[in-house]
Amino acid sequence: MSIRSRLTRFTLLAALLALACVGGEWGLRALGLWFPPADLRGPWRSLAEDRAMRAGLHACELDPLVLWSPRRAGPGALAGVNELGGLGALPPRERTSGAGRIALRIVLLGDAHLAGSALAPDDRIAAQLAQRLGAVELVPAAIDDFSLAQGIALWRGRVRAWRPDLVVACFPGRVECASARGGGDVAKLAALSAWTGGEATLGYSLRLAHLARLAPAACSGAWIAARESAFLGAQHENAAASGYGAFAWKGVRRMAIDEYKAAWTEFGDELAREGIELVALSIPAPPADKLPIVEGYTRAAFEAAKASGAAFVDARAALGADAAEWSSAGGRLAKAGHARVAALLAEKLAPLLAAIRAERGA
Repeated sequence: MSIRSRLTRFTLLAALLALACVGGEWGLRALGLWFPPADLRGPWRSLAEDRAMRAGLHACELDPLVLWSPRRAGPGALAGVNELGGLGALPPRERTSGAGRIALRIVLLGDAHLAGSALAPDDRIAAQLAQRLGAVELVPAAIDDFSLAQGIALWRGRVRAWRPDLVVACFPGRVECASARGGGDVAKLAALSAWTGGEATLGYSLRLAHLARLAPAACSGAWIAARESAFLGAQHENAAASGYGAFAWKGVRRMAIDEYKAAWTEFGDELAREGIELVALSIPAPPADKLPIVEGYTRAAFEAAKASGAAFVDARAALGADAAEWSSAGGRLAKAGHARVAALLAEKLAPLLAAIRAERGA
């Protein structure tokens, strides 16, 4: 056999193998195959939501850095999602000067109460804060249903590149105290980081890699055990979730209160070392949605902020006693609530920004 015919045969076999791999990958994606390492085989959000995210039928998608993040396009995607997952336009990464000075930059990290996904863009805290503060650049990176652990992972993996002067973080404990699915956020994020390093590696993205992981697990019975464990765990957590607002609840929370306090302290110390101011913002729930345990989380955030020298802003006084004026369904801030919190934040941030300008000559 000539060298040319051997080369032709090799090329043909390689092409057939490539086509088989592409077809297999497509078929496995259509089947929704997903088999991560053992520590991540429980639900990331919930069993149903995980399936919807893998199928592209959810407003969020799986994310190798923070477990999940909002989709920027496709069915159910929110309008205006930026590359960080927040809502609203981002300034350029590189800090540029205008009229002889560089505008100060503020990052907004938080959950749904700061994101304002149900409101028009101009009614959200980010837009109103920019209007009140004037010559500043805002980096919106608040995401619905994000915990403090996810917010810190997002900061370290993506948001830090915007090099802000100040970070406003709103994680008041209502997400963190909720019943966990498949383990707490701190453990899941640690396992995810060990698996992916925060990037969409081939082992994470390719379903063929998941199939290669599944095959030996199926032969050993570990696959069946993992499915049974995930199912029983989800059933147990669903049954116990109704009482998670009490201090005495024995279930697994997304972040235990000691993890939550330690994360605030570590985050505050980390920003302080980088010369970045931290403002911890607490937004209370309406009385009808108030959970006793959240007060414990609020105290933990306050103590951690105090210990690390960060500012702590409690929005209760600004919002007022009549929750019907500032809250909407599910206890989220309505348009009036965003306006009141933006006014309070602008008042609290003004002296901090003035001090930063004086120190840096900005």
